[in-house]
Amino acid sequence: MFRKYIKTLLFLGVLFSSSAIAAEQSPVLEKLGQTTKCSEKWDVLWPLAKEGDLEARAYLTIYMFGIMHHPDLCAPGGCDYASKLRNILIMAVHAGDYEFPKTEEYEFLREYFKTAFDYVFEIYQLGYENGRGDKFMKCLHQSKGSCAKIAVDEGIVPSFERYAVEIDALSGAGFKRKCVGVYKTLDGFVEAD
Repeated sequence: MFRKYIKTLLFLGVLFSSSAIAAEQSPVLEKLGQTTKCSEKWDVLWPLAKEGDLEARAYLTIYMFGIMHHPDLCAPGGCDYASKLRNILIMAVHAGDYEFPKTEEYEFLREYFKTAFDYVFEIYQLGYENGRGDKFMKCLHQSKGSCAKIAVDEGIVPSFERYAVEIDALSGAGFKRKCVGVYKTLDGFVEAD
């Protein structure tokens, strides 16, 4: 058991820093492995997410949700709680079909993504009214294929294409992606870039 946690911690070090080992995992991790700053992760992942890359969307969800000892990544347009929650919800819905590899190294990420997904939808359920979202929630609980189309049809989230236009318009208007928080490195605590 201890060995599995050590492997997971080593893998997370690879995921959240630059490393040649990450290049062996996937094209997305290869590109992430070339970044050193939190804000650069958006620059790498966003174009891939817009092209339909579910892995990039899953990693954006994780970075936006936040992970211990790393700053939270915020999409252009706001880092307040409501904006973050909305962006994470949209990204999680549109990344929901991605499955992390079924290896020990990815076990933590699989569980973390599921936790982020569940947390966001629990909060969403607090605000749904008059049956809006019932089909979507049923789809989630039954794990029946892609639930994103149902979420879009029920008006829970916009289509990813519409969301991308919104985010790109915010970015074009001067709102930039940013990272907030303080994170721990081997040299001590560092403020987000």
